[in-house]
Amino acid sequence: MQIGALGQTSGVSPDTIRYDERMGLLSPPGRRANGYRVYGPAHLERPAFVCHCRDLDMPLADIQRLLHLLDHPMEGDV
Repeated sequence: MQIGALGQTSGVSPDTIRYDERMGLLSPPGRRANGYRVYGPAHLERPAFVCHCRDLDMPLADIQRLLHLLDHPMEGDV
């Protein structure tokens, strides 16, 4: 799916998705030959999760730490 479809599905704007990618909150998507981003099923939940964290006024560093723990649960504290 492309960024517009991901935005509609997750309830997050494409600009926010791009920003979150630059900040390392979202894993980079694959790219088509024309340069368009291609998002898969693994990208569906994370934008909404990050948005909810922002709604709770969590600082960016805390969101990054939380996502790291979600991605690497066996590593313990960062």
